[in-house]
Amino acid sequence: MTSNINKYKMLPSPPLYSADKFKNKVKVGEDEELYLSKKDKNNIYKWYKIKLKKNPEEYYKQFPDYENPINDPTFFIKNIKKLTHELDKIDIKFYFIKWKIYGDEPSEIEKFQEDNDLKYNYILYSERRLYWAMRDKKAKIHLIHSIPKNKWTLVNDILLKYFSNRTNGIVSDKECIGISFNKNKKLEKYTEKIKVSIDILFTKKINEESTTIWTKISNIIDKMKYGIISDYDPKISNGKTNANFLININKIDTIEDLIIKIKNNINNIKNIEYEIYD
Repeated sequence: MTSNINKYKMLPSPPLYSADKFKNKVKVGEDEELYLSKKDKNNIYKWYKIKLKKNPEEYYKQFPDYENPINDPTFFIKNIKKLTHELDKIDIKFYFIKWKIYGDEPSEIEKFQEDNDLKYNYILYSERRLYWAMRDKKAKIHLIHSIPKNKWTLVNDILLKYFSNRTNGIVSDKECIGISFNKNKKLEKYTEKIKVSIDILFTKKINEESTTIWTKISNIIDKMKYGIISDYDPKISNGKTNANFLININKIDTIEDLIIKIKNNINNIKNIEYEIYD
């Protein structure tokens, strides 16, 4: 006969958190899936698993902090087919990763690269990242690429053909291709960046969704003109989470100032570790 303790440990939803005490909050269950505390038909708060939906918008509507997209991606979507065709002529593959291949995986790009044995001569993007760009107040899409320098000019000519006044094209082998939603906004001058990985350890072994925290940190680095967050772990598991930053090269010597700022503005941080990549 299974004991009550064993039954408790086998629960997939967050057993250490009372749904009633975390109303309308998202936590990570023992199965590493996300759960939302919300009312049932009897007005009792219970844990409900965040389900994979048919598209990113339907998926993210399940989260309590959902906001409607503010950017229109039509200009980008309508050019995908033509862009793919023209890039193919110069042996560059453009991959658009549809939703549901990897679901809401922060490592979907890496997994796609591994599954397709991708190393060079490609540009890729995902439906999930496009959706997040639609909600981004900075109003910019970022395309991941691995293009040899001898093809940068050819690729940039094609990008400028379809996204004139919206992009600077490829500016670095370390940085994504930025495409602005606003064709009338002056494009930012390129600043060389260095990749930095940041690990945050919290004072408690909490398990929850991390988007709110990384949004706050993104606003901090934006105000300090340090660069951008390129990707992050959407969960805080056992009190830990991670993100990759692209830090402006002229700010890298003062990165400790950024770390102090993050510690002072985000609650319950025990320690922050970082690694700078050449």
